[in-house]
Amino acid sequence: YAFPKRFRIDASNDSQFRKFTRIFEQTDDDYFEIGFMPAVFHCPQVNARYVRLTVTKMAEVEGMVTFALSEIMVLDGNK
Repeated sequence: YAFPKRFRIDASNDSQFRKFTRIFEQTDDDYFEIGFMPAVFHCPQVNARYVRLTVTKMAEVEGMVTFALSEIMVLDGNK
């Protein structure tokens, strides 16, 4: 619900993100409609303390431009 249409995900060990690793980028075309399913982005061998989600185009729901993010989970194996 209200997942962004265009966005990017970056990871860094620096809270200011002066140096970062791009995990995923979908900023030129709209991301496919995921409905109520979770979006999963794999990033093997990325070591980071911070994760940043930058929304460049929000979703449209019932005529309103919106963005709803209820939860981001960062998993490392079974942790």
